[in-house]
Amino acid sequence: RQVVREFPSTAIVPAIVCLVLSGLGLFAVLYAAKEAEDRIREDAARVGSNMAGGFEDQLRAAYEPVKFLGLLAEVKPYWPDYAKIFHSMAARVLTSVPAGALTALQMSPFGRVAAVYPENAVNNKALGVDLFQLGTAARTYQTVREGTFTMTGPVNLTQGGFAIIVHSPVYVSNVSRGELFGLDRQTTNCSELCYNETTRTLYWGMSAALIDFKALVSGSDARMADLKRQGLLYKLVRPGGSGGYTSSNTSSVSAADIVLSASHRQPGHNAIKIPVGVDVPGFDNWTLYVEPESGWGVSWKGGLCAMVVIIA
Repeated sequence: RQVVREFPSTAIVPAIVCLVLSGLGLFAVLYAAKEAEDRIREDAARVGSNMAGGFEDQLRAAYEPVKFLGLLAEVKPYWPDYAKIFHSMAARVLTSVPAGALTALQMSPFGRVAAVYPENAVNNKALGVDLFQLGTAARTYQTVREGTFTMTGPVNLTQGGFAIIVHSPVYVSNVSRGELFGLDRQTTNCSELCYNETTRTLYWGMSAALIDFKALVSGSDARMADLKRQGLLYKLVRPGGSGGYTSSNTSSVSAADIVLSASHRQPGHNAIKIPVGVDVPGFDNWTLYVEPESGWGVSWKGGLCAMVVIIA
């Protein structure tokens, strides 16, 4: 003490050195922690982007068979002939679809379901149903009017399940207004909308499918499994008002955002946002949120900071 009183620098200098060493040590720890946290964020973004791309590919693979069956009807519109090959063609196209993703393929000439695949107790209930007589007739007329491939949902099905409903309208050119394609009657209440006098094009009907959304996001081949395996929390969100129908038997659109799939605990406000979508209206603006289950920080930062101060 006497020495310190007479020569204050003997205490000040070590204190300054201690502070400098502590500062440098803390800076090194914090810098290393920041680098590690940035890598965690980059890795999460990479995994999330890979998953989003994989999901988009799987969704396309699930709806492409509907387009193919529709194109086949355009070149082979006579229904008795088409009906003979439908089951074999449907079985063939299903081999390229993610396991369990497609629960039903349907052909509806003039809007009435005339063939389904696979045939089972649930799918067979649709046979004979007139799409223009259902509660969703407004959506069906809209599809005919716009003449474009459409997907709606995911929606809660009346028979149970959560699915995307896919419709591909089929038109045949250079035919008369009264062409029946081997059937007994045309589309219900659609004489003006379903025929173009100028191009002599008649609405033939639709190819359609049900895509099991749960199988797509949670099945054995689902890309969401990659997020779980790598310890990431996630949620897949569809914005409100973008065609998210509340159920399969209504034309009401949900105004609120719809969480389509999520981990056991949803990510927080600091989650990374990754765009998800395919080139189909209503399916081109989804968002995937991802965040590590353990958070963005590194567990060793606090302990090392304390150690540096103690040692210094």
